[in-house]
Amino acid sequence: MPKVVDFERKRAEILSAAAWVFARQGYRGTSLQHVAAQAGIGKSSIYHYFATKQALFEALVKDLLEREEALFERIASSPEAAPQRLSRLVSTVIEMFPQWSQAGPLLVDFLREEAGRRALRRTIRRARTALVRVLAEGQSRGLFRRADPKAIATLFLACLDGLLLQEVIEPKALSASQIRFIPEALLGLVKKGGEREHLRLDENPRIGPLSLRSRHSAALVRGGA
Repeated sequence: MPKVVDFERKRAEILSAAAWVFARQGYRGTSLQHVAAQAGIGKSSIYHYFATKQALFEALVKDLLEREEALFERIASSPEAAPQRLSRLVSTVIEMFPQWSQAGPLLVDFLREEAGRRALRRTIRRARTALVRVLAEGQSRGLFRRADPKAIATLFLACLDGLLLQEVIEPKALSASQIRFIPEALLGLVKKGGEREHLRLDENPRIGPLSLRSRHSAALVRGGA
């Protein structure tokens, strides 16, 4: 009796093996034979799922980006209050840094192609849209400061992307206590009632559309310590 193969499960196993190999050897240094060896299958078996190495690579990155989009959308659409959703979103993203950092080299290779840049722009837009929805709701309920939610969402994504880049370059550089502090720190940028921070998102002719100031930093600008 012929062996029954779960197509989707085997495809996922091949993608997992490809992620491991591409992340360590780069696109140019990886062959389908390398991927097959990591997956524990024959090279010819890969062709049942992916016609070429390029097709495999694109499917892998597409899968990674779609999972990121789904994560943002799932948490943004949950029934929790806006502050809890925002905190959980940041915490969940940070918890996934070790996994996502392995994809860093993949994205570098992917960004060399216009199709890759388009796909990444789409993911960033969708993540930003999900964040904007949470921020706007929090503002409408008086839980967050009034400011341009798109600008704040862009700031949040920039912070998270920067932290992810650090994880790629220097894994485990942040201690557990520092990691636990990050959601609180980012949430403090938008929650009402903070005493130290003052968030301004406006059109400042000297420094551009995004200005993040605190009383302490303002004192430094005026010539404080």
